Amino acid sequence: MGKSRQPAVQSFHSGDKVPQSGIYAAAHSGAHRSAHCMLLVAKEVFPGCGKCRVTFRLLRAAPYIFEDADFRPDPDAHPQGPKRVK
Repeated sequence: MGKSRQPAVQSFHSGDKVPQSGIYAAAHSGAHRSAHCMLLVAKEVFPGCGKCRVTFRLLRAAPYIFEDADFRPDPDAHPQGPKRVK
């Protein structure tokens, strides 16, 4: 019996379009920063690092709250959703 192959993990780079909203792992090619997680929103662009190349991979899909029909803000409200509380 052959070994089962795991599907290849798709990776993305700075400047690529974010395919789906969710939590992504960001791995820096430089030693200045260890890997970290970030929330990115679909249709935006993966951010760049001023010091090195960054590779991103989706850890968990999570829809942006204001893309959900039940949570869309009032059309007269700010288009990016409610203002953040400081």
